[in-house]
Amino acid sequence: MSKELRPWNEDISRAYVLSRVTLGLNICLHGVVRLIKGLHSFAESLVPLFAKTPLPSWIVYDFLYVLPILEALWVQPFCLGWRRDLRSWPARSSC
Repeated sequence: MSKELRPWNEDISRAYVLSRVTLGLNICLHGVVRLIKGLHSFAESLVPLFAKTPLPSWIVYDFLYVLPILEALWVQPFCLGWRRDLRSWPARSSC
């Protein structure tokens, strides 16, 4: 009785999809939880950690307001597999 061997690239593509979905959901849920808790409380809790850095506090505060939104929205196309080749992304104008 001989077993049929699956092509190795089929296993690699399955592993790629699994890792892309897992990483995408992880980052997306980080953003969603921070949105649920509130952007203000998230930003206020992290601004003191950047006090000893050369960054102005207003830049840190603004970035921390935008970060959860980016985490929640920007990762969804990554999770779904859109725009996998980011090197040629600016050259393409349509989806």
